[in-house]
Amino acid sequence: MAEQMTVVFGAITMGSGITLVQANVEER
Repeated sequence: MAEQMTVVFGAITMGSGITLVQANVEER
């Protein structure tokens, strides 16, 4: 159960990071 939460949290963190990177690229 704990491992599943870690995987989900990691996926959300990675998704947010990718979104932020894309936003920075678009601004440039």
